[in-house]
Amino acid sequence: MPITLKNTGKTKLTGKVGKSGLGGTPFSVTAGAGAFSLTHNQTRTVLLKFAPTAVAASSGSITITSNDPFNGAVQVGISGTGVSGTLALSPPALNFPTKKVHKSASLKLTIKNTGPGVLHGNIDATSKLTAPFSASGAGKFTLAESKSRVVTVTFAPKTAGTFTGAIRVNSDDSAQAGVPVSISVMGTGQ
Repeated sequence: MPITLKNTGKTKLTGKVGKSGLGGTPFSVTAGAGAFSLTHNQTRTVLLKFAPTAVAASSGSITITSNDPFNGAVQVGISGTGVSGTLALSPPALNFPTKKVHKSASLKLTIKNTGPGVLHGNIDATSKLTAPFSASGAGKFTLAESKSRVVTVTFAPKTAGTFTGAIRVNSDDSAQAGVPVSISVMGTGQ
């Protein structure tokens, strides 16, 4: 979000854009902080970034000090609310092709945040997924917007037969309402 400073006076405007009021907040100044000197009608743009890490309201401020005789110090309040991300899973199920006994195959499950917020969660690949399946990449996750995590599931049958299991994904996606999403896993050994 931009803030534009403009010198509408006839003399040079000097000052400083401070960011001490942003300490510990999810806001940062990405351009325009520090000392400035503006001639008549000259502008300076201060760019702010909001990168929340939690589903919560946040606030902070920046202070602009200058040699302006009427507004020597101006504090600009900043606020924003972090929202949860949106969980997307691909593919919706893991169905292995038939494998010969003592051979193995691997498939990938992608967990992605397609929403504007930060997505927190946990990938449970132990309670419903047992041998001959195994998984790597499970556990807790935090995903920023458009980021993803991959879980690799391996099927290695030691006997003939059809095997099933599931991976459960819990997240703070508001559409999930605290209910884990279950991804079925199936494979046949011959």
